[in-house]
Amino acid sequence: MLVKELEVEWRATLSASVPGREPARVKLKSLESELFFVLSTLGYVYSSLARAQLHTLYNATLPTAEQRAAAITSAMKYFLEANAMHGYLIARAGQWGAPPTAVDISIPVLSALAELTIAEATLITVLKDDPYPGIVLEDRNKQSKDWMFKSAEIPKVRAHLFARLCLAAAEHAAKAQAMLSGASRVDESLVKYLDDLKRTARGKACRFLGIDAELAGKTGEGIAWLRGAKKELGFAAVGVEDEKKASGFAKLKKEWAEKREDRRVEKGGDWGADAGKFEEGRVVEMLEKKWVKMNDTVSFPSLP
Repeated sequence: MLVKELEVEWRATLSASVPGREPARVKLKSLESELFFVLSTLGYVYSSLARAQLHTLYNATLPTAEQRAAAITSAMKYFLEANAMHGYLIARAGQWGAPPTAVDISIPVLSALAELTIAEATLITVLKDDPYPGIVLEDRNKQSKDWMFKSAEIPKVRAHLFARLCLAAAEHAAKAQAMLSGASRVDESLVKYLDDLKRTARGKACRFLGIDAELAGKTGEGIAWLRGAKKELGFAAVGVEDEKKASGFAKLKKEWAEKREDRRVEKGGDWGADAGKFEEGRVVEMLEKKWVKMNDTVSFPSLP
């Protein structure tokens, strides 16, 4: 015989809270609420495990090809597990007679998290065969003695395919943003992360379209795509010529931002809080410098 309805208490981490304070605990009734919080927490654990695997790709010690493949495969598996967990809770939430008082287990938030994890998994599909982030990492790695490397090559068809996959990831992130707009009192950091993820995916798409153009011999068009990628990422889309004229303070500020990002990668902590936007900006900048130099000395096509 049920004497009293089950009462549970959880900290609502995805609910908006006063800056500097821990999120408040919410009291809920019924076993169903306990089940939702437990399973959603398991989904967060899977996402955290995936991010831990991805962090190994940017450590000071460069991973081998086998280590890189294993980390990417594990991260993909964890993100898909998290997506399945959120999807199950969405289906189960359809049986509720009234929406829950906690934002964390509401249908809009669960749906946004499901879209977020599938967007992350889609980008990992691209990362698996994208050589440029590794080249940028090796170029700034102090322990690396390989100061010369063979130019990375991506087949034309695959470059276009990668661009389509990045656009698909951006659509999933945009859907998640739209879903959160219907949920009240959601933490701003989650909304910002989704916006950064959407920008990163669009920036990657522009980069691959630029690679596709450059492989076809259209260097000027490729440079234009890279500058479009900078705009999508939210960075100043200035050319290399303008960068040469930049003040010493601007260059110092840029170097300081890069060193700060390197420290974040080394420590772990809040690494990747911008959904990889800064790292993608480094890749775009590297390619732009290389292509502009090549265009100025060899090709000479105009930039659209």
